[in-house]
Amino acid sequence: MVESQLDQCRVELTNKIASASSQNERLDRLHIQLVEAEATNNQQLKNMRILEAENKKLLNKLSKKVAQLSPSAAVDELKKSYTFKIFIEDQVQEACDYFYDVKVKALEAELMQDDFIKGFMKGVRAVQRENGGEIEGLTPSQAYGDHSLDSGGEELERDLQKIFVLRFFHFPDSFFQRRSRGPFSGSILPLGCKDADIGHRWLIDGFMD
Repeated sequence: MVESQLDQCRVELTNKIASASSQNERLDRLHIQLVEAEATNNQQLKNMRILEAENKKLLNKLSKKVAQLSPSAAVDELKKSYTFKIFIEDQVQEACDYFYDVKVKALEAELMQDDFIKGFMKGVRAVQRENGGEIEGLTPSQAYGDHSLDSGGEELERDLQKIFVLRFFHFPDSFFQRRSRGPFSGSILPLGCKDADIGHRWLIDGFMD
């Protein structure tokens, strides 16, 4: 009975390890997207500075024509120029805020979640070292932390959620805390546990119990 359960655990662990390699590839793609997003944001900031320079030139031209206009006409032109300037600044700021809040932050959150997958794999290797031998189904690249040669499905996230549920049965309620912010916002985690090392210091410890 125990041997059968152990074999089942080994099979499940092998599947998780295989699917983790695809998560590493996804992490690389997300990193590239984040770099591209930051480059786009920098370009938008440059465009905003160009618009401000052009607007300054327009204001200078307007100031030169003020002397040729009547006082009331000069005031009207100045109001139009100032309104246009505010409109352009508001549009640029709104675009920058949207890009950062929606695009960049979403990519950062996904990268932090993939950091958890890295911690999980680090814990798997810790189990291997603790046992003084090899874990069945663990490839050489996985054993040495290089997942570039592996491939797998996309079931790791669901499997990890199952492991979280199983872990709740081994600790008292006082052991856990609820995350108030970050990509794991609302999740119940052990006291003192940080996002980046959840898989290493907590989740994988469950396999070593």
